[in-house]
Amino acid sequence: MSINLDKELSKAIDYFGERYGAAETSYDRLPVSTHNKPFAQTLVDDNNKTIAVKVTETAKIAQQRYQLWHEAVHCLAPVPRMDTLWFEEGLAVYSTLNVPHMKNAYRSACIADLRAAPLWYEPWQSFKKLNPTHPKIKEIHELAPQRRFDNITAQLIVDIFGVSSALAVELCQRLPVNR
Repeated sequence: MSINLDKELSKAIDYFGERYGAAETSYDRLPVSTHNKPFAQTLVDDNNKTIAVKVTETAKIAQQRYQLWHEAVHCLAPVPRMDTLWFEEGLAVYSTLNVPHMKNAYRSACIADLRAAPLWYEPWQSFKKLNPTHPKIKEIHELAPQRRFDNITAQLIVDIFGVSSALAVELCQRLPVNR
């Protein structure tokens, strides 16, 4: 059994777009492909205005589906850099773990895997401290310069979510590029 990767990604982008604000439309999405890395990636080419999503070739269907839904968040406001803000990475993990189709057993397995991968676990833990709601995420998406999660500032996080500046600064850290 397999899934149509392109249809699943479109479904995820539409789902999150309704909740967090429409996706950027000036980029063409290339067909989803697979690679031999143990994680998914969204690769943005600003020159050609394309987005390429890659999922793990050897992953089971449930894992590829998880990866597609995670990458869908990154597709809403694409940027050509890999050092994602903790806010955006936390949002992607948080969102994927809370979609209606996520089965509790698989969610538990994903969380166990996350605990072993601080690169994604820590941003998710920080993001959860915002007590995020769809309207607040949509508001920050709309108010971010160029409507990009990548351009969110600590002050904008404080203003929208009413959290401490320390948490906001934490969420403006960037993931390391060499993962």
